[in-house]
Amino acid sequence: MNSRLQRARALNRGLLTLVSQYLPQSRPLARNHNDWAVVGPALVARAARTMKAIDELQNGYFAGAADALVRVVYDHMNTFAWIAAEPASRLPCWIAEDYRKRLVVQDELEALGGQPMPSNIRLEFEQHRDAATVRLPNTERLAGQADDHWGKVLGEVFNHAPVFTFRGMYTAIFRNASAWVHPTTIGLNGMVTTDPMYGQLVIDSDGERFESEGTNAFTVAP
Repeated sequence: MNSRLQRARALNRGLLTLVSQYLPQSRPLARNHNDWAVVGPALVARAARTMKAIDELQNGYFAGAADALVRVVYDHMNTFAWIAAEPASRLPCWIAEDYRKRLVVQDELEALGGQPMPSNIRLEFEQHRDAATVRLPNTERLAGQADDHWGKVLGEVFNHAPVFTFRGMYTAIFRNASAWVHPTTIGLNGMVTTDPMYGQLVIDSDGERFESEGTNAFTVAP
């Protein structure tokens, strides 16, 4: 197995072991999302579940799909860190944005002939949407604002390795892994290999070449 993947799997499993010390948790029943004691652990649980999927994909050599899911993990942890810094003001903001987007999708589906949302449910959605006076920042701004708080708590780590700040990981993980989420030449490289014997390119979905194994056949570049 590629040494980079071996290290990644070891780190992944170490993080899952850490999470297992805190999950599962039990909380009183609630009908809304305004309880950080529920939302916070749930964000971690979703990230951990995704990390388990990453481990399985790496085991089957689906490196591109695993990289795409690493982006999902970062997105959840970036959001967690941002809300955790000021849950009283930021959790309602996050909830409002969630309902705003759900209403946008619902309106578009209804415009396409989909079934209308019941009026009582729409009213509830609109109340959640309108509860916050500030819109949720984009992912990059979330990262920067998370750093403003957690940099004071984890200053030594942040100062020693800026790439491990949330803003640093936004570039290193979220933006970089976009190549495996969206159609890009980098994302296609793993599907294309060079057959030196016949001087041909071979396109196949069974197996995936790692970047460290040589030049990228598809773009004929390092």
